[in-house]
Amino acid sequence: MNFWFSISEEMLLNEDFIKSKPSDKLYYFALLHYINLHETSYEGDFFKRDMDFAAALSYSEDSIRNARRKFQKLGWINVTSGFRTKRGQNVATTYHAVKWKETPKLNEGKRFIRFPHYDFEMMLKKLHFKNISHEDMVVYCYVMCWSQLKGTWDTPFFIPKKDLRKQTNIVKAVECARNLSQVSVFTEDRSVFDCKDRYHILDFKLRIAADPFEDEEALSRFNEFIKDHERRAGELIKAKHEKEVQKARGKGIILDASQLLDLFKDLYKETYGAKKYPNIDYGQERKLMELAEENGIDNVEYVMRQYFELPDGYVPNDTGSKYKTLARFLIGYYRLEDLLSVKP
Repeated sequence: MNFWFSISEEMLLNEDFIKSKPSDKLYYFALLHYINLHETSYEGDFFKRDMDFAAALSYSEDSIRNARRKFQKLGWINVTSGFRTKRGQNVATTYHAVKWKETPKLNEGKRFIRFPHYDFEMMLKKLHFKNISHEDMVVYCYVMCWSQLKGTWDTPFFIPKKDLRKQTNIVKAVECARNLSQVSVFTEDRSVFDCKDRYHILDFKLRIAADPFEDEEALSRFNEFIKDHERRAGELIKAKHEKEVQKARGKGIILDASQLLDLFKDLYKETYGAKKYPNIDYGQERKLMELAEENGIDNVEYVMRQYFELPDGYVPNDTGSKYKTLARFLIGYYRLEDLLSVKP
């Protein structure tokens, strides 16, 4: 098997990790998973938005942000937080360093787990459809790890119930294991592992999915898993942005380029009367959006307001219009900007 990321035994035994909430643990497992996928295909820093993790792990963006900040304080990750540029463009969080992302070398004497990328994504899909809980997912990750620490992929092994609860820091860890053993994954009656209760211990027999490097169907499904995350992240970001825009609109704040057209119409009516409507075609609307993208929403908003406040004789008029139209604004924008000494 070669389509995997490493999980350090040292990390699993770390007290700070053990005491972490399920959301924190799952975030860090996912971080190791995604940064490994990135580094096997690309060079340079790893970029990923908190919302991308939220979509993949079925958590809120706040839960992801809190988990990231926790591990930043512990010094396990070094990042540059995401931000919005003056032009309104969003820059994702940049991960410069992540502890335990490197696979230990053979001569270092450190044990690690080869965690299959496909199996991790396969179970995230079950999580998304609420076939399993977040606590179930964390317990699954631990069982996957212990299967190798206690033997091999295809060797039955056992875990004391008290150890399962302690290491996962999940009171219901035993119930989670039982639930996982009842959820169909590979076929209608085959789960990711068999689990047998033997009083103080649980016996496990793990099942592993086909390696995408050796199975075209598995590779196709894996790619679909990733595309689904991207689609959901896009939907979450769109919904969040629309909510922010609606809130900003109520406060008279311009947050999105689409609001500039409404602002222009309002200023036009204030200037020429409530019954006056500017003639605006689709091409002009598109040009206004491009102008905001190139120069920043704040700058375009400022120039637009000044466009209507300045005496008509001070405003460029290549169109020869007696009104302050959108066409006149667009054509004369940069000369007007120079006049107002606005720096994009």
